[in-house]
Amino acid sequence: VEAAAFPVQYLTAYHALTTCGRATAGESVLIHAAAGGVGTAAVQIAKLLGLHVTATASSEEKRKRVLDLGADQAFGYEEFDQKLAGKNAPVLILEAVGGDVFRRSLAILPSLGRLVVFGAASKEVQPIDTLKLLFRSHSVIGLHLNAIFERPHLLQESLKQLLGWVEQGKLKMQVGHVLPLAQIREAANTFVGRLRMNDLLMAITFDGRVNVLTQPERVAVIRRGKLHIPAVTDGTVLYDTVDFALKRMAQIPGRKAIVLMTDGVDQDSRVSMKQTLEGIAEQDVL
Repeated sequence: VEAAAFPVQYLTAYHALTTCGRATAGESVLIHAAAGGVGTAAVQIAKLLGLHVTATASSEEKRKRVLDLGADQAFGYEEFDQKLAGKNAPVLILEAVGGDVFRRSLAILPSLGRLVVFGAASKEVQPIDTLKLLFRSHSVIGLHLNAIFERPHLLQESLKQLLGWVEQGKLKMQVGHVLPLAQIREAANTFVGRLRMNDLLMAITFDGRVNVLTQPERVAVIRRGKLHIPAVTDGTVLYDTVDFALKRMAQIPGRKAIVLMTDGVDQDSRVSMKQTLEGIAEQDVL
């Protein structure tokens, strides 16, 4: 199940730091939402690249977690710009929160600094003053992983590097919880409440256990009330009803688990996932 947590999150983190962020050893980086999927990957990769890592997270527990992963220091969102002003400012910032966090991050960026945007969890779009970019010599770069998939040489090179680190034990996938199927409602509540992570993946295996991971991969995606399932033989199939989707998954030869994920932190998606999990408990597919 841990393998499902690898591709999207770690590729995004790697290319945010290298391809877009042009990070070099000895530089400082600020990683927002560092306890989330891309964040935990970025903290580990940044340290392997020789960067000084500052992380933000919303709770003391999450900040301790990212420090354990190798971050040099961690702050809350309410204080990061005060702590990192002036000579303490990072030359590279990875940002996926949006809204006020984006605005305050851009404000502390030094000249020739780079800010890489790979998400907008707050759903709040901030305008960019191009004259300020000009006179402050700032770079704001967006990253969507589709751009990497469209360039096979970038994808292959990064996969080789990342898989090498995994093989050497230098990168560790982050698993949040492992619960028995009898606690599926607790798993659902953890998901909906985002008690520990920004993004979650749940794998309900045929041995009756529920794995909740912090880095989701698009094995099956609930999006706008519909379930997308990459089948073994017929590509990605879109099902309008959860019941039909679950029955279809049960028919796929060799499938050992039902893996569900949301495409972000949207509340409607989390509620949809919770309803799906409760529906799974009533299905004869496990």
